Amino acid sequence: VAEARSAGTVSKVVAEDGACVALTCGDPSVYIGNLPQAIATLTGVPSVCHCKQLCLDHADEGCRSWSYFSEEDSNFDTTADTHPNLACYLIPVRYEKPLECGSGDAVARAHWTSGGVDLVLAPIQATAQANNHYTVTVRGAGLPVTAEKQRIKIVAAASSCSAPVAVAVDGIGCTDPSICHPKPTETTAESASWDIQIFPGHTSESYKVCYCAGPCFLPDHWTAVTGTIAVARAAYTFSATAVTANTMTLTIAQAPSSRPTNTAQWRIKVVDRHAFDDGGADDAKGCTADAVAAFAHAGDASRLPTAGTAAWDVTTGGARFPAGNFSVCVCPHAELFEEEHHLAAAAGCNWVPAPEVDGSRYLTIDPVLSAENYVPGAFQNNFYVGGQAISHFRIPGKLMMSLTDRIVTIRTEACSSAVPRSGATSTTLRKLTVVEETNDLIVAQLAKMDLDVLGAGPWFLCLDEEEPLGPGAASTAYVAAPAFQIGTVTRESEADLQRTWILDNDMDTAIEVTGTDMEILYDRIMIVECGEACGKASATLNMMPDPTANSTASLMLFPVRFASPGSYKVCFCGTGAEDALCEVDDYVVELGRVEVSEVTCTLEDPRFRTRDCHRQAGGGFACGELLA
Repeated sequence: VAEARSAGTVSKVVAEDGACVALTCGDPSVYIGNLPQAIATLTGVPSVCHCKQLCLDHADEGCRSWSYFSEEDSNFDTTADTHPNLACYLIPVRYEKPLECGSGDAVARAHWTSGGVDLVLAPIQATAQANNHYTVTVRGAGLPVTAEKQRIKIVAAASSCSAPVAVAVDGIGCTDPSICHPKPTETTAESASWDIQIFPGHTSESYKVCYCAGPCFLPDHWTAVTGTIAVARAAYTFSATAVTANTMTLTIAQAPSSRPTNTAQWRIKVVDRHAFDDGGADDAKGCTADAVAAFAHAGDASRLPTAGTAAWDVTTGGARFPAGNFSVCVCPHAELFEEEHHLAAAAGCNWVPAPEVDGSRYLTIDPVLSAENYVPGAFQNNFYVGGQAISHFRIPGKLMMSLTDRIVTIRTEACSSAVPRSGATSTTLRKLTVVEETNDLIVAQLAKMDLDVLGAGPWFLCLDEEEPLGPGAASTAYVAAPAFQIGTVTRESEADLQRTWILDNDMDTAIEVTGTDMEILYDRIMIVECGEACGKASATLNMMPDPTANSTASLMLFPVRFASPGSYKVCFCGTGAEDALCEVDDYVVELGRVEVSEVTCTLEDPRFRTRDCHRQAGGGFACGELLA
């Protein structure tokens, strides 16, 4: 008989407009045969979703897939009534959907529905090793077959999985909170392990493990694993006081809960956080016996030690402290030391890292941003524009807010030369609109119609320190003063840039490329992996589609089909010449990104969009600039 259920299984979702959307479970007309005997056979189970739930309930007992039988008959009844025959089989073997009828252990058969448990995660397992190392193991049912795409990140226990990796964690790097590395160091069918380091802080901390089965590039791809990793507070903390350009006082304090030691025998050294010993082994990173001190200090505490604290005067000997993050290392037993040139480097000492008393992991020395270090201004760059109505230019630099004026112009002649112009009708110079400015970045924009006035290009992007447009809109001749050149601007394509396409996987669809005066016969796109560079990489999955017959000079449709979710780049080749066929190194223009997922239906609701998106005729969405 069917087991008693403590809670019901949801079978439908009611949308705001009152329409009902039925939920389904498993693959219909599929029977799992030729497998080990089921761990349980339950009759009278009312639906396929109840059967799946029963398998989930018994996942810890080995259930990995299920088959549900449903048939009605009127046997042994003289009336016209029918009787349901319902049975649920819980099976201890991973479910693999057949690619075609009769393949593998799953076969096509009427009255049957089969499926797996999807992903079920067991509580996290973290094993402490030496030198703050941990082996973190994710265990569960339904882990992906492609094991190398699995990822974890470790965040503070109170944070969500959209948070960045905790600063105390080494061995996990994220280019974005949702895109992390590395792959597991060891995997089995139902486990994946990573070797990481978690450094103790000034207080005891608990950390949460977030898991992604892969691919991983959105916040919703991450799931918190049950359980936490508890890390005790550090035995020592440091504080830096009386900091000058080349001297400071470092004070070490012992945690009250630690076993008392003789402060007169303490020694310290300050090590660059990236320091390695001569062997270059990972374990040599940071506080080890062979790590060389970044700058000098007296061997004994220069201030009179007190119970639980000691202080040292640290100096570079004259030069300014180097900028960066440094580990403050403590060894509590002086008899293990040999002092040499005022640098503690005794073999056998058990060096331990000390976090800052305010919670920071490192001693941070900031670079001094001043005229003696930097010349205020913008960095040189090459900029590219397409056929979009408004082009944005992101201009990096240093101390740019200290400039007298920050006026961005685009010119047909070099910035170093004076440019004659006539009122607002100049065909040699246009002023850009600055929409954001900081010391490190200026963002300016220019409308396509203003750019078109200046001809075909290329052009020069300039930073003017005085208004180049003359008094008002006067039509009298005016000579714009010489300016500092930021870089060059090239029109690489008549196609619009900075686009994002969101498409369904495993579906025939198309990528819409918009622009002006595009060449239908010769302009082409290439799809490459997200981490590859346009003009350097070959097409992924040989995706170099030709446009459809109904493409126009302002809208080209390129048919595509992606077998699985992922992120890709769209590279463009615009030759415009009959004898210039596109080769791999001609696809140098990056039009934007393609995000392939199973959730494009969500974007139908404007509440879930933060970008200006429209549904493509061939399916999926094309999105442009961020909405204001």
